Amino acid sequence: GVEAAAAAAKWRRMSDARIYRRLLGSGPWSWQGVAPLAFLGGGVLHTPWGAGTWEVDPTREATSIHANFVGQKHTVTFDECWGFTSVRQADSDEASGVAKIDPPAKSCPNL
Repeated sequence: GVEAAAAAAKWRRMSDARIYRRLLGSGPWSWQGVAPLAFLGGGVLHTPWGAGTWEVDPTREATSIHANFVGQKHTVTFDECWGFTSVRQADSDEASGVAKIDPPAKSCPNL
């Protein structure tokens, strides 16, 4: 009912944000070298430690999100080279990660 409609409206607004369009379905990503991490539609976050949620940071919607998993909230800021830094809100602990995207082969041997 009302709650579902509010959630749908929220994700329609967020889907206009540049960072949302960049992250949705990208990756896989690693967090401190541990993979896979995936940013899925509707704010679903897949991590090796369990399911979580993510949403666009409304104050920095071009580059940042809020991620919540294993009971911890993080502010995650992405750079132009498919990397990120994270600050855990509880204690300001910092982490980093990267998209696990391989570049195309420069040459291919004959089979």
